[in-house]
Amino acid sequence: MASDDPNSPRTKVTLDTIEDLSIDAENNLYWRGQRLETRTTLGQFERKLAKLAVVAGLLAATGTVVSGVKDGTEWLCGRGWVKACPVNQTSGGAAPADMPSVPVAPAPAPVVPPAPVVPPAPAAPAPSVVAPTPTP
Repeated sequence: MASDDPNSPRTKVTLDTIEDLSIDAENNLYWRGQRLETRTTLGQFERKLAKLAVVAGLLAATGTVVSGVKDGTEWLCGRGWVKACPVNQTSGGAAPADMPSVPVAPAPAPVVPPAPVVPPAPAAPAPSVVAPTPTP
């Protein structure tokens, strides 16, 4: 808070004194022609958190590069542009002549359970019709 003491180094910025603030071409702040020094520092927790974020970002970038190289190699191998290709285990692709082939076991046939046998519904009993007896 600004002090009302005229000897205080702090001064209130009011509508009358707002014209004393200025900014130069390099975005430096000035008060009555004197450059104000502004400084922003991080605390110890913020510095540790920033270091952790940098390490996490580097790990994510490394994983992205490794994944891209792997996918790019597979794509180039699929088109025959690279001679030393690994065996494609998922589709049973052939290995190059200079690499030994690794046998790939065929996928087991899916097991389909038999359909349940539903017995036929019992037939409804035939209605009994009683003939009327003649009255004498």
